[in-house]
Amino acid sequence: MYEIRLKDTSQLIEAFNGKITFEKNKPGLLTFSLYPNSYFYEKLEPYITDLVVYDDNKKVFDGQVIS
Repeated sequence: MYEIRLKDTSQLIEAFNGKITFEKNKPGLLTFSLYPNSYFYEKLEPYITDLVVYDDNKKVFDGQVIS
């Protein structure tokens, strides 16, 4: 299971339905859902918030929130 964290912090984002898609010659795409009562529901800002995804303590994705 993936752990989605804010970059350069240890804040874990309580997300569900996380999925990473990699395609040839395209950047990776991370999609996930948040509950409306989540602390991060209104805090993740497009093009400002950076995320890192770990799978079994290994970094598998690094990117920005787009929407």
